[in-house]
Amino acid sequence: MTIKELEILLQKKGLANSLSKNGEYWRERFEVLENTANNKGIEYVQNTSKIYQRAINETEKEISKWYTRYASAEGISYQEAQKQLNANELKEFRMSVEEYIEKGKTLGVSQKWAKELERASTKAHISRLEALKLQMQQQAEIVTAQKSTGIKDLMKDIYSDSFYKTAFEVQKGIGVASHFAKLDKKTIEKVLSKPWTADGSNFSDRVWGSHRAQLVSKLHEELSLNIIQGKGSKDLIKKISNTFEVDKKRAATLVYTEKAYFHSLAQLDSFKELGVEEFEIVATLDSKTSEICREMDGKHFKLKDFLVGITAPPFHPRCRTVTCPYFDDEFTIDEERATRDENGKYYTVPSNMTYKDWKKNFVDQTVDNLKHNQSLLDLESDKFIKKMKDKVKSFVVQDEVISFDELPIDLQNNFIEQLQNSDIYVKALLEDIYKDTSYLFDLSYSNSSHIRGLSIVCLNTKDSSTIAHELFHVIDAKYNVTSNSLLSAKLDDDYKKLLQLSKGDIVTYLTKKFPNAFTSSSNHIKIKREYRGISDILNGLSNGKIKLGYSHKDSYWKSDSTKCIKEAWAQYGRIGFDANQEVVDMFINIFPNFSNESVRISKRIGGFK
Repeated sequence: MTIKELEILLQKKGLANSLSKNGEYWRERFEVLENTANNKGIEYVQNTSKIYQRAINETEKEISKWYTRYASAEGISYQEAQKQLNANELKEFRMSVEEYIEKGKTLGVSQKWAKELERASTKAHISRLEALKLQMQQQAEIVTAQKSTGIKDLMKDIYSDSFYKTAFEVQKGIGVASHFAKLDKKTIEKVLSKPWTADGSNFSDRVWGSHRAQLVSKLHEELSLNIIQGKGSKDLIKKISNTFEVDKKRAATLVYTEKAYFHSLAQLDSFKELGVEEFEIVATLDSKTSEICREMDGKHFKLKDFLVGITAPPFHPRCRTVTCPYFDDEFTIDEERATRDENGKYYTVPSNMTYKDWKKNFVDQTVDNLKHNQSLLDLESDKFIKKMKDKVKSFVVQDEVISFDELPIDLQNNFIEQLQNSDIYVKALLEDIYKDTSYLFDLSYSNSSHIRGLSIVCLNTKDSSTIAHELFHVIDAKYNVTSNSLLSAKLDDDYKKLLQLSKGDIVTYLTKKFPNAFTSSSNHIKIKREYRGISDILNGLSNGKIKLGYSHKDSYWKSDSTKCIKEAWAQYGRIGFDANQEVVDMFINIFPNFSNESVRISKRIGGFK
């Protein structure tokens, strides 16, 4: 039922005068729903501690037994560890493997691991080290299997529970109830299996893929390293325990992020069923709330624009933000709520109807031929996945967010070395921010970017000036630099002046005035790489018309009118960081007012008098 239909219905029943605005109702009720879903996640994460502790205990037992058998007072050398098991030891090992195989059948370990165990049980020769590695990996495989099953069951519960309770709260809030589509197992399975992250994988893929691989690799690495370094079993046990702890934290992040996604998706599906046309962002506001969620709180969008990570939560790993319906007028009905049966007849029920009674009457007794609205699956189109990649990069897919000190050492050294020769005001701002910023580094990213609101810089390059450029976006977000209307006005004035001086032909004017800045062929004029910041600013100011070889796509400028000033500020940072005097001179000559205002802002932020 749409709001218009509701208005007509209430007018017919003489209830229109009982309506009252109740905007806070939605926010409060849907925060409660998020807390319910979040508590389910917390409970699961707490329960996983038992799974990991069992794995640690079993691994510790195998390590202690192995060192007791093979190590001398001086420890065990790598050569000793590589010796093959004798006949009795091999027989004992095969018995253990057979137990692993039987245990795996009940715990649901992967078929791939089951086959590896079968192959190991038939080997005529196996080294001591190989045997222990296999025994350690068995615990990792068990943990992975239990995580996979547990997370899947949790997501099923969160999706269905959020779906129905969202419908209940909306129908209770607007005062009109109706029979509601009942979820079926196939629909839920289909929703859970559909990938939503930029890498095209779902949570099960990540549990069995990257999570499992990292855990196994780390366990094997710690074992080999411990032996090579000549350390004893206590050192290894401590390292192994830490490795399991790291994996547990990684699993917790996955759980909380997937929880947020399926809770959000369930709300979307409920809204569609109910005819809700707009939704509002509701952030949990406390000391832990991220900048992006604070910024999004209270914003509302059309339901057709519901895009996870862009207009709808989760906006980042462990996101706690939710959505609620947004209406121009929100309705409550005095002490009674209108309800209709499956034949379309409306009637009133007591206003204290509970969720349990609502579900019994309007979900469980729904006729069988009512089918679940699957239109939400249209979100996961190729176009949507591409947009997710472009907008939110890999932070949604659990990539490792790292500090500056964890970036490649040559990248760190080059940046710090070049920073010493930068413009004094630019240098001060960068020195204040680069250590406090988080990074995602992967050369396979399509481009470098700044995730606004999270102080995360995505890098696909080791180019120092690009890092400076992205860090100036961070500075902009922190101090709201480009919201300064004077800065934009100065840039616009400079561009108008340039148009006058060039008589509308800016490219010809610049090539004559600054010939050393350009390279040219018979058909194309291109600015040199060191001047690329100027090229990008001109491209933005001309809405993509001026193309000198370095620019954003035309659609980038058209998507948001503030993009040009934000990029101009960041390019000012790049140019000041590079401190190439010829580039600086050209920049000041073309954009004198913008340059002076940028310096003034830099001085103020940097604490200069």
